[in-house]
Amino acid sequence: MRFISGKRTTIWLAAITAFLSTTTLTPAARAQVELKLSFVKGQVAEYRMITDQDVTQSIAGAAQKIKQKTGMGMKYETLKLNDDGSADLSLTYTWAMVEMQSTMMSFKYDSDKPEGDPPAPAAGMAALLGATFELTMLPDGGVTSVRGVDEMVDKMTARLKVPPAMKPMMVQQLKQQFNNEALKEMMTQMTGLYPAKPVSVGESWTKTTEGSAIMPIRLVNKFTLKSVEDGKAKVDTSSDIKSDDNAEAKGAGQNAKFNLKGSQTGTIELDAKTGWIINTDVTQAMSGSVTMDLGGNKMEMPMEIKSKATFIKQ
Repeated sequence: MRFISGKRTTIWLAAITAFLSTTTLTPAARAQVELKLSFVKGQVAEYRMITDQDVTQSIAGAAQKIKQKTGMGMKYETLKLNDDGSADLSLTYTWAMVEMQSTMMSFKYDSDKPEGDPPAPAAGMAALLGATFELTMLPDGGVTSVRGVDEMVDKMTARLKVPPAMKPMMVQQLKQQFNNEALKEMMTQMTGLYPAKPVSVGESWTKTTEGSAIMPIRLVNKFTLKSVEDGKAKVDTSSDIKSDDNAEAKGAGQNAKFNLKGSQTGTIELDAKTGWIINTDVTQAMSGSVTMDLGGNKMEMPMEIKSKATFIKQ
């Protein structure tokens, strides 16, 4: 779950991570449950992820406010079960939506409601519709490999409907946002939340994820099992987020270093039997600065980002 866009800067932030308030346990509540993904060949699971963001940044002392809403539909299909418990899946993008309002531009696109060709800034999202690749996923939600990404990006590039002068920049952004490492990291950040062992209600576990393919960032995620009832497991989440100050971002289209930190909190609802996510709702706040190298001239931009993301099974 996670997208932050500024002028010529795109940050895809994913958002599934954890915290829970303590609860009083009854003897029944202390029973341990094993939370993990189970795979069935031919199984299909469809999701929609929506991210609302408010970004405030200052360029040369002038404040810019950006409101952006991004949505993606994703269909997972289990293709093969592997001996180590992992599974090979295909992922197909079934829906794409983006809206932006800023002092620089305003546009919107929704593949459910097409109105002619998409606006040029939304052409990359429009090209995502129908794109597909394969991945190998572990029972703990981690993604170990992805395949077919280059072919997917080639097809997306061929579908881009933008003026010729914009196409090289759009192609570069697609390759930065949709490459093997970036997709592996993004998929793991969405689903890599399951504990290594059975847990009881009130028990917590921690997972750390690091991203470098698009933006150098580290998330320390805490998850706590809040309840198990009516076949559903509820997990509260919290995360500490910090960028790697010494590493350059690869998704900005230019040399950029991020000095950002913040936190996110939310709730995840799981199918207690299969482990598959039913609903995720998280809120994120980050602040700091971005330093860009513009031909030898460095420009620091203070930045504040507030986001709300949902990941809902259809």
